[in-house]
Amino acid sequence: MVNQAFEDVQAQFKENTKSDIRHLQCFVENKFLKSSNNDTAKLESIFLEELETTRQNVNDNLDQMKRAVLDKKPATNAPDFEVKNAEYAQLLSVATKGFTMLREWIKSLFDQVMQVIKSIISWIAENITVVANAVGNFFIRIWTTFF
Repeated sequence: MVNQAFEDVQAQFKENTKSDIRHLQCFVENKFLKSSNNDTAKLESIFLEELETTRQNVNDNLDQMKRAVLDKKPATNAPDFEVKNAEYAQLLSVATKGFTMLREWIKSLFDQVMQVIKSIISWIAENITVVANAVGNFFIRIWTTFF
């Protein structure tokens, strides 16, 4: 019972977080990799806004998990307090282990996001070379045409 309660909350958190990260990844790919918009200040602002929304959603889910665990604390005057308190101690132990596993999962997820960001940086670097070459070739043509 204790394990199942935490596993249910953990599964919901994972699903919500996956969804938030997928949304952020799609947003980044669509807005940056496929965009011809060169207004970097606006793109940066949009990116940071999306990132903050994702961070807030993750924090909200963590708060929900914390409340789900802490709400199980029995009142000291509850009938069978000793039994309920022992169950609560077990829930805290399972939840602590679960949060350790969840932290590792989140790290892995954000490592994947970093790969997307590295792809963006790579894409920008590759396109800067193409643009610089085109500009250089343009000036060479002008130079050879007029001089």
